[in-house]
Amino acid sequence: MLKILEVSTSWGLGGAEQAIEVRARGLHELGFDVIVASVNAKGPRLERLKSAGVRVISITNVESGLLELLNFEKPDVVSYSRSHRLCHYSKNVLEACRRATVPAVVETNIFGRPFGLPSERYPDFIAHVSLTSMLRFVRLSGTTMRAARAAGHAAVSPLMPSILSTQSATTDRQQFRRQLGVSDNEILVCRVGRPDLRKWSELLEAALPHIFARVPNLRFAFLAAPESKIAKLRRSFGLKIITLAPTSDRIYLSDFYAACDFMVHSSAIGESYGLSMAEAMLRGLPVVVDSTPKMDNAQIELVVSDETGFVVQSIDGFVDCVERLARQHDLRTKMSAASRTRAELRYSEPVVLRQWLAAFVEALQRASHPNLPKQLLDILPGMRIPADDEYNDFEATYSNLCKNVHGRPPSLDERALLSFRSGLKNFAYARNVGLSSVASIALSRIRSGRWLHRD
Repeated sequence: MLKILEVSTSWGLGGAEQAIEVRARGLHELGFDVIVASVNAKGPRLERLKSAGVRVISITNVESGLLELLNFEKPDVVSYSRSHRLCHYSKNVLEACRRATVPAVVETNIFGRPFGLPSERYPDFIAHVSLTSMLRFVRLSGTTMRAARAAGHAAVSPLMPSILSTQSATTDRQQFRRQLGVSDNEILVCRVGRPDLRKWSELLEAALPHIFARVPNLRFAFLAAPESKIAKLRRSFGLKIITLAPTSDRIYLSDFYAACDFMVHSSAIGESYGLSMAEAMLRGLPVVVDSTPKMDNAQIELVVSDETGFVVQSIDGFVDCVERLARQHDLRTKMSAASRTRAELRYSEPVVLRQWLAAFVEALQRASHPNLPKQLLDILPGMRIPADDEYNDFEATYSNLCKNVHGRPPSLDERALLSFRSGLKNFAYARNVGLSSVASIALSRIRSGRWLHRD
């Protein structure tokens, strides 16, 4: 059976870290020999993997520590994630794989960024977290979706824990709502994400007073909000706002989603996939989210507007669509069923786990690996979601998705207000992370020739 080695330098609250945890555990439960190499990182995800029987090995550096581990374990496949264009970590992983003659290497490309550093060894398979993210790679690389797919690129969704797809909750819905201080006649909506100031949405914050004015019985739970925003939210909206601490506890998240009526999501930098939205959909929540075509924008691929929720383009769109879902119980019920069905068919753990197995097999085939077990080859037919025609047609599909949005276009006043607020937020973020980090980001964008855009 295949030996698969997962490498990661982070085990925090992000979607990439969750995907590695769930994939490693799922493949281990299927009988594969899975090793997790943690590079100078700790966290509850690693402890859960150890408890599940997955081998977790800590190494202090990629250059020598990973090479030594690869030479000793001799894995068939090495899997790692890359988020930066100029990523020395991924180059070091690839160099270690080259020196250890690892048969196949699989990269998860999180943000659709092309390779920014030369390497003597490139991945055999590149898994983009969404078609939208893959399209971004294609546009930045000057190629086509068809050509990228032929070269070993594909859209493979991150994994979510199977507990989210079950309809039962460990805590009674009404009991959980009472613990949050939410009454039976109130509408509870949520936004779930890391308390990262970069992702905080000035658009959603500006829409909140209008939403509460139109839907007086609405409560909004943030899991979680940036620390610098919590006091302001409480001053402005009092008990209408619920702020919760960030967590990766799968059972708590499952119960939390079950207690909510629908999700209202927004991110200033968009989503390369949108894991929390997919989680909410698995628990049957409709999603209202804004389109961010100048940034990452996979949320409009994930949420089917007018079917599993609404995609909006302005404050006006947020207010109208939230009010519709809050006031129309039948519409919520219909969209809830559609959300759960779509998520279970495309994003649930059993479906995506088989996609990842197909990705590993394809990587080994591209690397001309001898003697692949027949049971692995048997999983390839029919296990590619999206299908090939979706790759070929996606550029036109994406263009149509960008047009299918609710709400009037933002006015000049709205754009000016949001730009001003965004400028203040970016200044605060730059002050927090320090001059060296800001300089590193600026240098990366200058080298990519895309100073005004995320590269």
